[in-house]
Amino acid sequence: MLARSWVLGGLAAATMLCAEMAEAAPSARLVYVREPEAASCPDEHAVRAAVAARLGYDPFLAYARSTMFAEVRKRGSDYTVAIKLIDENNIVRGARELVHEGEPCSELVNLMALSMSIAIDPLSLAGPRTPEATPPETPPDEAPEPAAMAPPAVPPPAPPAVQAPPQPSRTWHFDLGLGPALSLGAAPAPALGARIGTYLHMDRFSVFLEGQGDLPASGALGRGRVRTSVLQGALGACYGLPWLFGCALGTFGALSASSEGISAPRTETAPHASLGLRVGTELRLLPAFALRAQLDGLGLLTPHRFAVNGSEVESLSTFAVAGSILGVVRFF
Repeated sequence: MLARSWVLGGLAAATMLCAEMAEAAPSARLVYVREPEAASCPDEHAVRAAVAARLGYDPFLAYARSTMFAEVRKRGSDYTVAIKLIDENNIVRGARELVHEGEPCSELVNLMALSMSIAIDPLSLAGPRTPEATPPETPPDEAPEPAAMAPPAVPPPAPPAVQAPPQPSRTWHFDLGLGPALSLGAAPAPALGARIGTYLHMDRFSVFLEGQGDLPASGALGRGRVRTSVLQGALGACYGLPWLFGCALGTFGALSASSEGISAPRTETAPHASLGLRVGTELRLLPAFALRAQLDGLGLLTPHRFAVNGSEVESLSTFAVAGSILGVVRFF
Protein backbone atom coordinates (compact mmCIF):
# COMPACT_ATOMS: atom_id res chain seq x y z
CA MET A 1 0.00 0.00 0.00
CA LEU A 2 2.80 2.41 0.87
CA ALA A 3 4.49 1.91 -2.52
CA ARG A 4 1.18 2.41 -4.32
CA SER A 5 0.56 5.67 -2.46
CA TRP A 6 4.02 6.92 -3.50
CA VAL A 7 3.30 6.08 -7.14
CA LEU A 8 -0.11 7.79 -7.12
CA GLY A 9 1.36 10.79 -5.35
CA GLY A 10 4.14 11.03 -7.94
CA LEU A 11 1.68 10.88 -10.83
CA ALA A 12 -0.48 13.60 -9.26
CA ALA A 13 2.56 15.83 -8.70
CA ALA A 14 3.70 15.31 -12.31
CA THR A 15 0.24 16.19 -13.61
CA MET A 16 0.13 19.40 -11.52
CA LEU A 17 3.65 20.31 -12.72
CA CYS A 18 2.66 19.85 -16.41
CA ALA A 19 -0.44 21.99 -15.86
CA GLU A 20 1.62 24.74 -14.22
CA MET A 21 4.14 24.62 -17.09
CA ALA A 22 1.32 24.90 -19.64
CA GLU A 23 0.00 27.99 -17.77
CA ALA A 24 3.47 29.54 -17.44
CA ALA A 25 3.94 30.02 -21.17
CA PRO A 26 1.42 30.02 -24.07
CA SER A 27 1.15 26.59 -25.69
CA ALA A 28 -0.96 24.60 -28.13
CA ARG A 29 -1.33 21.14 -29.56
CA LEU A 30 -0.02 20.84 -33.13
CA VAL A 31 -1.92 19.11 -35.94
CA TYR A 32 0.31 19.27 -39.04
CA VAL A 33 -0.84 17.82 -42.40
CA ARG A 34 0.88 17.67 -45.82
CA GLU A 35 -0.83 16.58 -49.03
CA PRO A 36 1.07 13.93 -51.05
CA GLU A 37 1.94 16.56 -53.66
CA ALA A 38 3.59 18.66 -50.90
CA ALA A 39 5.86 15.90 -49.56
CA SER A 40 8.94 18.03 -50.31
CA CYS A 41 7.79 20.66 -47.78
CA PRO A 42 9.19 20.77 -44.21
CA ASP A 43 8.02 17.92 -41.94
CA GLU A 44 6.52 18.34 -38.47
CA HIS A 45 9.91 18.06 -36.74
CA ALA A 46 11.33 20.96 -38.77
CA VAL A 47 8.28 23.14 -38.04
CA ARG A 48 8.47 22.42 -34.31
CA ALA A 49 12.18 23.26 -34.22
CA ALA A 50 11.68 26.55 -36.12
CA VAL A 51 8.87 27.70 -33.78
CA ALA A 52 10.84 26.72 -30.68
CA ALA A 53 13.83 28.74 -31.95
CA ARG A 54 11.65 31.84 -32.30
CA LEU A 55 9.86 31.53 -28.94
CA GLY A 56 12.79 30.23 -26.89
CA TYR A 57 10.79 27.15 -25.87
CA ASP A 58 8.73 24.37 -27.46
CA PRO A 59 5.07 25.54 -27.29
CA PHE A 60 3.56 22.36 -28.73
CA LEU A 61 2.33 20.19 -25.86
CA ALA A 62 -0.05 17.22 -26.09
CA TYR A 63 -2.06 18.46 -23.08
CA ALA A 64 -2.36 22.13 -24.14
CA ARG A 65 -5.85 23.65 -24.21
CA SER A 66 -5.60 25.30 -27.61
CA THR A 67 -4.97 23.50 -30.91
CA MET A 68 -2.89 24.77 -33.85
CA PHE A 69 -3.88 23.34 -37.26
CA ALA A 70 -1.53 23.65 -40.26
CA GLU A 71 -2.24 22.12 -43.68
CA VAL A 72 0.22 22.33 -46.61
CA ARG A 73 -1.15 22.00 -50.15
CA LYS A 74 0.23 22.31 -53.66
CA ARG A 75 -1.77 24.28 -56.22
CA GLY A 76 -0.12 24.12 -59.61
CA SER A 77 3.46 25.28 -59.09
CA ASP A 78 2.67 27.16 -55.85
CA TYR A 79 2.45 25.96 -52.25
CA THR A 80 -0.15 27.19 -49.73
CA VAL A 81 -0.27 26.76 -45.94
CA ALA A 82 -3.56 27.23 -44.03
CA ILE A 83 -2.88 27.99 -40.34
CA LYS A 84 -5.65 28.15 -37.74
CA LEU A 85 -5.59 28.49 -33.91
CA ILE A 86 -8.66 27.13 -32.01
CA ASP A 87 -9.15 27.51 -28.25
CA GLU A 88 -10.63 25.03 -25.78
CA ASN A 89 -14.16 26.27 -26.63
CA ASN A 90 -13.69 25.44 -30.35
CA ILE A 91 -13.57 29.15 -31.23
CA VAL A 92 -11.18 30.27 -33.97
CA ARG A 93 -8.75 32.76 -32.43
CA GLY A 94 -6.71 33.37 -35.55
CA ALA A 95 -6.25 32.11 -39.08
CA ARG A 96 -3.90 32.89 -41.92
CA GLU A 97 -3.03 31.47 -45.35
CA LEU A 98 0.54 31.68 -46.64
CA VAL A 99 1.50 31.32 -50.31
CA HIS A 100 4.95 30.39 -51.62
CA GLU A 101 5.51 30.64 -55.36
CA GLY A 102 7.61 27.93 -56.99
CA GLU A 103 10.32 25.74 -55.52
CA PRO A 104 11.84 24.98 -53.09
CA CYS A 105 9.00 24.44 -50.60
CA SER A 106 11.52 24.21 -47.73
CA GLU A 107 11.57 28.03 -47.57
CA LEU A 108 8.03 27.90 -46.14
CA VAL A 109 9.33 26.82 -42.72
CA ASN A 110 10.37 30.39 -41.76
CA LEU A 111 7.00 31.85 -42.78
CA MET A 112 5.12 29.14 -40.88
CA ALA A 113 7.29 29.60 -37.77
CA LEU A 114 6.69 33.38 -37.72
CA SER A 115 2.90 33.09 -38.14
CA MET A 116 2.56 30.27 -35.58
CA SER A 117 4.76 32.08 -33.03
CA ILE A 118 2.69 35.28 -33.23
CA ALA A 119 -0.59 33.35 -33.06
CA ILE A 120 0.47 31.32 -29.99
CA ASP A 121 2.40 34.05 -28.12
CA PRO A 122 1.85 37.62 -29.46
CA LEU A 123 4.55 38.90 -27.07
CA SER A 124 7.12 36.91 -29.05
CA LEU A 125 7.43 39.96 -31.33
CA ALA A 126 9.65 41.42 -28.61
CA GLY A 127 12.01 38.41 -28.78
CA PRO A 128 12.18 34.85 -27.38
CA ARG A 129 11.35 34.23 -23.78
CA THR A 130 14.25 33.76 -21.34
CA PRO A 131 14.05 32.04 -17.94
CA GLU A 132 13.78 34.48 -15.06
CA ALA A 133 16.96 34.80 -13.01
CA THR A 134 16.73 33.41 -9.47
CA PRO A 135 17.85 36.02 -6.88
CA PRO A 136 20.75 34.91 -4.67
CA GLU A 137 19.81 33.67 -1.24
CA THR A 138 20.55 36.03 1.66
CA PRO A 139 22.58 34.50 4.50
CA PRO A 140 20.54 34.08 7.69
CA ASP A 141 22.78 36.39 9.73
CA GLU A 142 22.46 39.31 7.30
CA ALA A 143 19.32 41.35 7.04
CA PRO A 144 18.19 41.94 3.46
CA GLU A 145 18.61 45.43 2.20
CA PRO A 146 15.35 47.21 1.45
CA ALA A 147 14.54 46.98 -2.21
CA ALA A 148 14.52 50.19 -4.17
CA MET A 149 11.18 51.36 -5.40
CA ALA A 150 10.92 50.19 -9.02
CA PRO A 151 9.39 52.58 -11.49
CA PRO A 152 5.93 51.61 -12.70
CA ALA A 153 6.13 49.11 -15.54
CA VAL A 154 5.06 50.39 -18.90
CA PRO A 155 2.93 47.77 -20.64
CA PRO A 156 4.30 46.75 -24.02
CA PRO A 157 2.37 47.89 -27.07
CA ALA A 158 -0.42 45.55 -28.04
CA PRO A 159 0.57 43.36 -31.00
CA PRO A 160 -1.55 43.51 -34.12
CA ALA A 161 -4.52 41.19 -33.89
CA VAL A 162 -4.43 38.11 -36.09
CA GLN A 163 -7.55 38.48 -38.17
CA ALA A 164 -9.09 35.65 -40.08
CA PRO A 165 -8.48 36.28 -43.79
CA PRO A 166 -11.31 35.82 -46.25
CA GLN A 167 -11.73 32.28 -47.46
CA PRO A 168 -9.72 31.77 -50.68
CA SER A 169 -11.83 31.40 -53.78
CA ARG A 170 -11.69 28.15 -55.71
CA THR A 171 -9.24 28.21 -58.59
CA TRP A 172 -10.29 27.31 -62.12
CA HIS A 173 -7.82 25.91 -64.66
CA PHE A 174 -8.21 25.98 -68.44
CA ASP A 175 -6.58 23.29 -70.61
CA LEU A 176 -6.40 22.73 -74.38
CA GLY A 177 -5.74 19.22 -75.73
CA LEU A 178 -4.97 17.78 -79.18
CA GLY A 179 -4.12 14.26 -80.35
CA PRO A 180 -4.98 11.15 -82.40
CA ALA A 181 -8.14 9.07 -81.92
CA LEU A 182 -9.32 5.58 -82.93
CA SER A 183 -13.01 4.56 -83.28
CA LEU A 184 -14.48 1.04 -83.46
CA GLY A 185 -18.12 0.32 -84.30
CA ALA A 186 -19.06 3.73 -85.68
CA ALA A 187 -17.96 2.74 -89.20
CA PRO A 188 -17.71 -0.48 -91.25
CA ALA A 189 -14.02 -0.68 -90.27
CA PRO A 190 -11.78 0.87 -87.58
CA ALA A 191 -11.39 4.59 -88.25
CA LEU A 192 -8.46 6.83 -87.41
CA GLY A 193 -9.06 10.48 -86.67
CA ALA A 194 -8.03 13.53 -84.65
CA ARG A 195 -9.55 15.02 -81.51
CA ILE A 196 -9.28 18.53 -80.07
CA GLY A 197 -10.78 19.59 -76.76
CA THR A 198 -11.07 22.33 -74.17
CA TYR A 199 -11.21 21.43 -70.46
CA LEU A 200 -12.22 23.55 -67.48
CA HIS A 201 -11.17 22.22 -64.03
CA MET A 202 -12.06 23.16 -60.45
CA ASP A 203 -10.54 20.86 -57.81
CA ARG A 204 -11.75 17.34 -58.73
CA PHE A 205 -14.60 18.45 -61.02
CA SER A 206 -14.24 19.35 -64.70
CA VAL A 207 -16.32 19.95 -67.83
CA PHE A 208 -15.16 19.62 -71.42
CA LEU A 209 -16.08 20.35 -75.03
CA GLU A 210 -14.42 18.30 -77.78
CA GLY A 211 -14.49 17.95 -81.53
CA GLN A 212 -13.46 14.86 -83.52
CA GLY A 213 -13.13 14.08 -87.20
CA ASP A 214 -12.50 10.56 -88.54
CA LEU A 215 -10.76 9.69 -91.77
CA PRO A 216 -12.87 7.74 -94.30
CA ALA A 217 -13.17 4.02 -93.52
CA SER A 218 -14.55 1.50 -96.04
CA GLY A 219 -16.03 -2.01 -95.89
CA ALA A 220 -17.77 -4.53 -98.12
CA LEU A 221 -21.44 -3.81 -98.97
CA GLY A 222 -23.06 -6.63 -100.93
CA ARG A 223 -21.22 -6.74 -104.24
CA GLY A 224 -19.80 -3.27 -103.68
CA ARG A 225 -18.24 -1.23 -100.89
CA VAL A 226 -19.35 1.57 -98.58
CA ARG A 227 -17.10 4.39 -97.36
CA THR A 228 -18.03 6.40 -94.26
CA SER A 229 -16.61 9.29 -92.26
CA VAL A 230 -17.83 10.92 -89.04
CA LEU A 231 -17.56 14.52 -87.86
CA GLN A 232 -18.90 15.11 -84.34
CA GLY A 233 -18.64 17.10 -81.14
CA ALA A 234 -18.78 15.90 -77.51
CA LEU A 235 -19.91 17.57 -74.28
CA GLY A 236 -19.40 16.04 -70.84
CA ALA A 237 -18.53 16.35 -67.16
CA CYS A 238 -15.87 14.47 -65.16
CA TYR A 239 -14.97 13.80 -61.54
CA GLY A 240 -11.94 12.19 -59.95
CA LEU A 241 -8.27 12.48 -59.16
CA PRO A 242 -5.80 13.97 -61.68
CA TRP A 243 -4.34 10.52 -62.42
CA LEU A 244 -7.71 8.69 -62.69
CA PHE A 245 -11.12 10.13 -63.58
CA GLY A 246 -14.53 9.14 -64.92
CA CYS A 247 -16.93 11.10 -67.14
CA ALA A 248 -20.43 11.08 -68.58
CA LEU A 249 -20.71 12.47 -72.11
CA GLY A 250 -22.91 12.87 -75.14
CA THR A 251 -21.94 13.31 -78.80
CA PHE A 252 -23.73 14.77 -81.79
CA GLY A 253 -22.59 15.14 -85.38
CA ALA A 254 -23.02 13.73 -88.86
CA LEU A 255 -22.11 10.50 -90.63
CA SER A 256 -21.39 10.70 -94.36
CA ALA A 257 -21.61 7.47 -96.40
CA SER A 258 -20.98 6.79 -100.09
CA SER A 259 -21.32 3.51 -102.04
CA GLU A 260 -18.79 2.23 -104.56
CA GLY A 261 -18.67 -0.60 -107.08
CA ILE A 262 -22.45 -0.78 -107.73
CA SER A 263 -24.57 0.30 -110.68
CA ALA A 264 -26.08 3.37 -108.95
CA PRO A 265 -23.62 4.73 -106.34
CA ARG A 266 -24.97 7.33 -103.92
CA THR A 267 -23.68 9.63 -101.19
CA GLU A 268 -25.82 10.50 -98.16
CA THR A 269 -25.37 12.24 -94.80
CA ALA A 270 -27.32 11.38 -91.65
CA PRO A 271 -27.33 12.59 -88.02
CA HIS A 272 -25.01 10.71 -85.68
CA ALA A 273 -25.58 10.90 -81.88
CA SER A 274 -24.62 8.81 -78.84
CA LEU A 275 -24.46 8.75 -75.04
CA GLY A 276 -21.82 7.01 -72.95
CA LEU A 277 -19.16 6.91 -70.26
CA ARG A 278 -15.46 7.69 -70.24
CA VAL A 279 -12.54 6.57 -68.11
CA GLY A 280 -9.14 8.23 -68.35
CA THR A 281 -5.80 8.95 -66.76
CA GLU A 282 -3.43 11.91 -66.89
CA LEU A 283 0.36 12.07 -66.52
CA ARG A 284 1.64 15.60 -65.78
CA LEU A 285 5.13 15.95 -67.21
CA LEU A 286 5.50 19.70 -66.61
CA PRO A 287 3.47 22.25 -64.61
CA ALA A 288 1.87 23.40 -67.89
CA PHE A 289 1.91 20.17 -69.95
CA ALA A 290 0.44 16.66 -69.49
CA LEU A 291 -0.42 13.52 -71.46
CA ARG A 292 -4.02 12.28 -71.18
CA ALA A 293 -5.33 8.85 -72.28
CA GLN A 294 -9.11 8.40 -72.64
CA LEU A 295 -11.39 5.46 -73.47
CA ASP A 296 -15.10 5.98 -74.30
CA GLY A 297 -17.93 3.44 -74.41
CA LEU A 298 -20.84 4.84 -76.45
CA GLY A 299 -24.38 3.69 -77.18
CA LEU A 300 -25.59 5.01 -80.55
CA LEU A 301 -28.91 6.89 -80.50
CA THR A 302 -29.10 6.98 -84.32
CA PRO A 303 -28.67 3.45 -85.74
CA HIS A 304 -27.44 3.36 -89.35
CA ARG A 305 -28.49 0.83 -92.01
CA PHE A 306 -27.06 0.51 -95.50
CA ALA A 307 -29.25 -0.59 -98.42
CA VAL A 308 -28.71 -1.27 -102.12
CA ASN A 309 -31.65 -0.69 -104.46
CA GLY A 310 -34.01 -0.45 -101.50
CA SER A 311 -32.91 -3.72 -99.87
CA GLU A 312 -31.09 -3.60 -96.54
CA VAL A 313 -27.62 -5.06 -96.82
CA GLU A 314 -25.83 -4.20 -93.54
CA SER A 315 -26.39 -2.38 -90.22
CA LEU A 316 -23.77 -0.72 -88.05
CA SER A 317 -23.39 -1.78 -84.43
CA THR A 318 -25.37 0.18 -81.84
CA PHE A 319 -22.31 0.21 -79.55
CA ALA A 320 -19.02 1.96 -80.30
CA VAL A 321 -15.67 2.34 -78.58
CA ALA A 322 -13.38 5.34 -79.05
CA GLY A 323 -9.94 5.99 -77.61
CA SER A 324 -7.53 8.91 -77.76
CA ILE A 325 -4.17 10.11 -76.44
CA LEU A 326 -3.94 13.89 -76.10
CA GLY A 327 -1.19 16.34 -75.35
CA VAL A 328 -2.75 18.86 -72.92
CA VAL A 329 -1.43 22.40 -72.40
CA ARG A 330 -2.55 24.41 -69.33
CA PHE A 331 -3.04 28.14 -69.99
CA PHE A 332 -4.02 29.19 -66.44
